Amino acid sequence: MQKALLILILIVGFGIIGFGQESDSTKSYRHEIQIVSDNDNYLLNLEDGYYTNGLFISYSFINYDRNKAKIINGKKTKAITRFELGQLIYNPHDYDSYANGNVDRPFAGYLYVKAQQSRFYENENLLRYGISVGVIGQSSFARQIQTVYHHFLGIHHLEGWQTQVNNTATVNLNFDYVYHLLGKSPRRFFDIAAIGKINAGNAFDNAIGSLVLRLGKFEKNDRSAYWNSRLDKSSGKYAKKSELFIFIQPELEYQFYNATLEGGMFLKEKGPVTSPPMPWVYTNHIGFCYAKNKIGLSFAYVHESREAKTMIANDDYATLSFSLRFN
Repeated sequence: MQKALLILILIVGFGIIGFGQESDSTKSYRHEIQIVSDNDNYLLNLEDGYYTNGLFISYSFINYDRNKAKIINGKKTKAITRFELGQLIYNPHDYDSYANGNVDRPFAGYLYVKAQQSRFYENENLLRYGISVGVIGQSSFARQIQTVYHHFLGIHHLEGWQTQVNNTATVNLNFDYVYHLLGKSPRRFFDIAAIGKINAGNAFDNAIGSLVLRLGKFEKNDRSAYWNSRLDKSSGKYAKKSELFIFIQPELEYQFYNATLEGGMFLKEKGPVTSPPMPWVYTNHIGFCYAKNKIGLSFAYVHESREAKTMIANDDYATLSFSLRFN
């Protein structure tokens, strides 16, 4: 079943690519809808644990671009606003963990809505900031959603959701800054950027540092699909007709608090099963990205070290992304 699903995803993806070839590559688009799906079953490894599923649907629009730019600290900017609805689902390592009395990571779900703005500068640096409100626990509907798609795909049913962390409402802020390190030419085939991220709230409190290495055919940061910045109000004067590149993004995170592991920050009764977080978590993304005209497609393999001290193994999953731009 998993192989059939992956084949279907690839067919749909290449169909979208073919559709995207028809448009004028110089045309600009002001709006974008993106769907991102994370799942460990995309790796065809027949495993279903830890961060087992994520689904994110977003809508973005451009506020202003460089031809009608605001001047901030003497530099022209381009700004894009994004609204996102997302759900993340977490399980123990094995589907029979509950029956065996070995729930090494709490069952948990996180459902949220997010508003975010990205500011792109002429020097290719990027500032992002946003706010998320959501819920962790039974009201995230993680148990119900997992039951439905497991039944649809013919995957085993998981017992143990009755032990998930208790309900808690969440508010989180995020601040990201991207500093362009290497590769200045618009027609470059290799570049490196450094990223610093801070998340603060009662869902996730952490600090993350990472590097992004891109190799292939891609645009500058303020016009690239990798940074969700292929939106403009003026005509799109791209250096290349399309983007097709591979990327590597290793990152190191320090966790202060993780409510999907520890339960609600301000709850006295956090849940039947909780886990202390690992202070340091290493994650690496390796994948490819394609974009032309109104469409975008990316795929990445993600490896993550243990995020809880009770976890018996590392985590591996894949992420798929489809984007459609329009006016």
